[in-house]
Amino acid sequence: MRAAAFSLLMGLAVAFPATAVNWNFLQYGPANYFTAEDWELLRQAGRGALDQAADGDTRGWNNPDTGAFGTVQPLDTIERDGSICRRTEVYNNAKDASATTRFEFCKQPDGTWKIAPREPSGK
Repeated sequence: MRAAAFSLLMGLAVAFPATAVNWNFLQYGPANYFTAEDWELLRQAGRGALDQAADGDTRGWNNPDTGAFGTVQPLDTIERDGSICRRTEVYNNAKDASATTRFEFCKQPDGTWKIAPREPSGK
């Protein structure tokens, strides 16, 4: 499930916090099977969806050479701390491995999108 999010995050040049995280789960998801071309197609779909798609619209990608495919769908748009943020659902499939996940991305002053920090539990 998190593999799809990782795929989009890597494709959008999102910076992960420098904390110790076990990323072993990625070996079982579609990202494990992506080629460089798959990654580029996902990056293009992700940027297009975040920059241009209306809430609820879906941007798809498909690589006929590998059979990998997926979608990026902004679900809603809000303002957070002066930035435009979009809650987004990402679905990817490669070699019969599929994953769907949701993350919130916020647009940075330089035009890139970064994952929004999670609110502390209990708030």
